[in-house]
Amino acid sequence: MLHLTPEYLQYGLGFCGLLSAYFLFKGNKKLILTPELIPYQMHYKNVRAVLSASDWQTIAKLSYKNSKYKCDICHAKGKLECHEIWQFDDSNLVQKLVGLTTLCPDCHRVKHIGLAKKMGWYKDSITHMAKVNGISKSRAQKYVEYAEMEVKKRKAVYDLDLTYLNNFRDYLPRRYTSFENNSCQNINGNW
Repeated sequence: MLHLTPEYLQYGLGFCGLLSAYFLFKGNKKLILTPELIPYQMHYKNVRAVLSASDWQTIAKLSYKNSKYKCDICHAKGKLECHEIWQFDDSNLVQKLVGLTTLCPDCHRVKHIGLAKKMGWYKDSITHMAKVNGISKSRAQKYVEYAEMEVKKRKAVYDLDLTYLNNFRDYLPRRYTSFENNSCQNINGNW
């Protein structure tokens, strides 16, 4: 039976993509840790590119508290990082923030597997992904390869919808819209 996980929905797969995913991943339980690849044109267009560093830290600390100071995926304690959860509407070209989650650095590197490759963390990230999901390393690599293939299909610039941040009105200086692309400041690879 094909399970329509948030990962499939996030990649905006059509029927053929879903069918390919079914044959590639059938028979396994739902994967709880998967990469979340962002189209190249949208790299560095994110919450941290819009908020000040202190506002980002405020939101991150709220996420950590909400997660009881542990990783939402593997439940590790210690160093934590805040990760943005995006939904893509490929028909209307909208990249919408739909949540924030607390991750340990190892889980966060899996989410940003492209950066992990560039930084030399790929093997460790595949090992962590396999361990957390209870799958083989080769199966984890196949999933990453499939996700990379799917994200390459997205070649457009999307509107950046940050209306989710309006849930934090008590902590942030303004209201956010569904057209925040021009609000992004130039940032580098800090996550």
